[in-house]
Amino acid sequence: MKRTIQLSAGFFLTLSLIISCTSKEKKEQIQTGWSGPMQVMALDVKKLVPFIYDREAYTDPKNHEQILTYLREFAQAAHTVSPEAGKKFLGDDLLIEYSLKNLKADLNRAAYSFHVGQKDFSRTTAKASLNHCFRCHSVTQAGGGTAWDLDVGALKLQPLEQADLLVASRKSDQALKYMEQMLNSGEMQKSYAFDFESLLRRYMALMIRVENAPQRALVELNKVLGNPDTPHYIVEQGNGWRTSLKAWAAEKKKPAFSSAKQVFKELEARFSKAEAIQHYEKDHAGDVEYLRATAILH
Repeated sequence: MKRTIQLSAGFFLTLSLIISCTSKEKKEQIQTGWSGPMQVMALDVKKLVPFIYDREAYTDPKNHEQILTYLREFAQAAHTVSPEAGKKFLGDDLLIEYSLKNLKADLNRAAYSFHVGQKDFSRTTAKASLNHCFRCHSVTQAGGGTAWDLDVGALKLQPLEQADLLVASRKSDQALKYMEQMLNSGEMQKSYAFDFESLLRRYMALMIRVENAPQRALVELNKVLGNPDTPHYIVEQGNGWRTSLKAWAAEKKKPAFSSAKQVFKELEARFSKAEAIQHYEKDHAGDVEYLRATAILH
């Protein structure tokens, strides 16, 4: 069961690269070291997204030079970002260096494979590289918004892709409404059955980590669990989430932690509750507790 805790906690720690706010003065001091390159990369993403999410456009010979230029510019911008500058801005988190390292490697592979004609592999790799950016942007309200202002409605997207891009471009309200619409329309289970659970888990993570709204999450979860077409295994997991959300919604507001000892005591309590809800290895029934634990830890 300890392995179960480690696996689930590891997943959500990867999901939750939380940005700690610094003073305005400190942000200005490191603008060129972190914020500046981040804005450049955001603009590169904005230029690439319409191609990455459209296979026909990505593989069209007439777009070859333009896409190759964008990929190289994005890769070059990623290499100007200093992990140390990131730690000053975001906090001392090993995931910063890990994410940057993998982002650079993926972009290099995407640009090279595109150059030598392996465009499908390049597109898949380029899309995967964006996950390193989205991981951070999907769990915090901080960060630049203008450069990420994507016209999502004009793109050819799958539901998961549309949800991710709405969140990444700081359109949290639109993202939540879209997810709720898809989760309750029946279309998601009919046409995108394999993505239904992923969309539901994204929705729950956003509600818990960013919105901090257990009651709203509980209302939507009850709709999903009350749908006779919802797969049994999702209902089993969802019952665990419902238990945690009900308890959370009924909690009285706690005072801020005054010591590391209190923090780790609360973490142990959350992990114990998650373990009690889980029935087998990799069971996601304890996800709400793990998400709350990672929020406390950061």
